[in-house]
Amino acid sequence: MTLTRAMRRQKSGRLRKLVASGFPVYFAGNLLSAGIGLGLLLVLVRKLGPDGFGRVASLVNFLDIGFFLVDMALFSGVVHLASKYAESDPERSKEVLRVAFYARVTLATIFAFGGILFAPVLAQYLFGSVEYVATLRIVFGAVVAGAIYSQAISTLLSRKQFGRLAATVLLKNGMRALVVAGLLATGAATMGSVAVGYGVAAVLAAGASLMLCRFDFLSVRGNGGEIARELFDINKWAIVAAVGMLGVRIDVIMLERISGSTDVGFYAAAAQLVIVVSLFSQSLANYIFPSVAALKDLVAMRMHVERVRRLVPFAFLPLVFIVPLAWWGFPFLLGEGYADARGTFVVLMISAAVTLVLNPLILLFFPLERVDVLAKAAIGMVALRIGLNILLIPSFGAFGAAMSDLTTKLIVNGATLAFLYRLLWPSGAGTIGGKVRR
Repeated sequence: MTLTRAMRRQKSGRLRKLVASGFPVYFAGNLLSAGIGLGLLLVLVRKLGPDGFGRVASLVNFLDIGFFLVDMALFSGVVHLASKYAESDPERSKEVLRVAFYARVTLATIFAFGGILFAPVLAQYLFGSVEYVATLRIVFGAVVAGAIYSQAISTLLSRKQFGRLAATVLLKNGMRALVVAGLLATGAATMGSVAVGYGVAAVLAAGASLMLCRFDFLSVRGNGGEIARELFDINKWAIVAAVGMLGVRIDVIMLERISGSTDVGFYAAAAQLVIVVSLFSQSLANYIFPSVAALKDLVAMRMHVERVRRLVPFAFLPLVFIVPLAWWGFPFLLGEGYADARGTFVVLMISAAVTLVLNPLILLFFPLERVDVLAKAAIGMVALRIGLNILLIPSFGAFGAAMSDLTTKLIVNGATLAFLYRLLWPSGAGTIGGKVRR
């Protein structure tokens, strides 16, 4: 059967299957969450100004780093294994979730303890004073709550409970908006109080997630050591990749240190406006991950590549309208104080479109059993990113960090895709095995 004919046979009924799957509900939850985040952004950027908003972004950045590291280190393996065993061995699926929960909480606790311990050093290094030591300690402590929240997300996704998943996704920005609204109503909204409020919101979101997701897996007893080894086999490279995929978080730290809070404010505001594209990209990748990871035949993988290729124009076409609108709309939305951030926004939007296309493709490294490629690419990206930031930020500030982001993605991911092509189109190979990996 030719590749074109196979694609035609699969195309029928795909839309109905997508709607029935619950993905639209999941994405709607992400979209609504992004809308809440955008509303929060519009309020805070005008209330605090570029410098104040940048300072909040630098403080909250450590909360996001903690969330990211704890989640990325385990997400792919947890969803893959829990989904794999959900029907054939439900008890083992629960055991996967139990082991992942304790691993997440342990990692989060270590990260939080280290942050609390070194908060004075971090405050002095980034801000030149110890004024925000207490705030940093609260932010780091909230990472443990984030581990519970991310466990709920993984559990609901592996169980394909998309309605509850959409509601859980809403909790993060929903609780932030609720806390900030309270601070604004009482006149207590300052740089420090907003950052602390984000930490409190993380705790509230974790508590609410317990009402939406059943943590029944905690009562299961099984061979935790065997599950842990199985998870590690899948995640060993993902753990390395998590460090290398910090991306924007690294930019914020370097901007604060090299250029100052105002440029952090420009960069963070621009990145927040791009979040709709980023959320769709991540939602799509999360949704298709279990099915892509289960692919066994090279023909099916090539069909996946062809489907993604056909979507490329749709990823970049909106840029034709967004780029000119940004030049007028950015100062209108955020205020004239953010006019200098327009170029940063445009570059980050192009970068997000690139990621939207790349994410579905790089998932193929999981069924190809070459996750090590992703880890090595991620480490290469962070090294190149740091080098470019050192060169560009002193002269171009937030715009330089955005250019570093885009340039890094194009160079490293271009090489990664070239390697993927070699794996998918080796001479004489039709199934996964020694011929593919060579």
